[in-house]
Amino acid sequence: MPILSDIELQLNEDIIEFILTHLEKITVDADLKEATITEESHEIIDWCLKLKEDSNSFIDITTEIAKKLYDYMLQNVSIPSGDCIFVLMEEAEQKYLCFLKLAYSDSYIHYVEQDGEKKVNTIIKQKTALPNINQKISEAFIINLESMQINLKEKEYDIDGVKDYYMSKYFLKCDTGLTEKEKIAILNKTSKKFVKKYYDDDVSKIMEVKKIVVENIDEEDTMNIEKVATKMFKGDEELKQSYIAELENKGLDDQNITISEDKKEKVFKKQKIVTDTGVEIKLPYDYIGNSEKIEFINNVDGTISILIKDVNKLLGK
Repeated sequence: MPILSDIELQLNEDIIEFILTHLEKITVDADLKEATITEESHEIIDWCLKLKEDSNSFIDITTEIAKKLYDYMLQNVSIPSGDCIFVLMEEAEQKYLCFLKLAYSDSYIHYVEQDGEKKVNTIIKQKTALPNINQKISEAFIINLESMQINLKEKEYDIDGVKDYYMSKYFLKCDTGLTEKEKIAILNKTSKKFVKKYYDDDVSKIMEVKKIVVENIDEEDTMNIEKVATKMFKGDEELKQSYIAELENKGLDDQNITISEDKKEKVFKKQKIVTDTGVEIKLPYDYIGNSEKIEFINNVDGTISILIKDVNKLLGK
């Protein structure tokens, strides 16, 4: 049976730091996606409306949500056991219900046993260790109690023999959009597909596309697909519209994509080149499209030479 608290968690500085750190990580997580309520979302909406009207119902409502989740987990044993933390949060006069699922993991701790008059230090396996403050958690949701907008991070598990997102589809019963990571993956794959098809798989063109994307991320960390496509295809309106249509067919129908600073650094600020001979080169952003830094030379025999310029020293790693 689930062990549910009859009173709210007693907070101290360590617990507050633990919870807030995980909440902050979730809000900027690239796997976080927006979700909207459906006609079938009435149960979670009813709970949220009650909580919005009466904060004192927090214990009763979160207990009901936890029980429902536990019952669903009993029916689907692939969903891992864990603890859950509910947080009622207020920011900019907006109330939010936050949920963190902390899956258990194995950990090892020291343990002191008394053997007669002798002390014995030993190591025991702890099977219900929680994710530490530096680890990411894989399941969470944040519901705005005013707008009922849901932000959700979830993971696929085996549900009735099929890998599926149970949290959105069966538990919250909401419709979800693409995550930031999925949007960037679609953008990259589609761009590479078009470069391969229309630009003979020119690696310098792929690098140029990444540079265009970075240069068109504004102060609000958003990128406009129309502007990027216009610069990519330089007056070829038919190719530009074909590219945008391809993105829309793959679910990327928002004209503006939010790209966090973290993803901008990891995905777009460096370009990885892999040759068919097994050589890998990682180039910093300022090399992209800069002929004074790097040059791709098409040889008469069909091979490509890569010339990296102005290097002062080679460092072995």
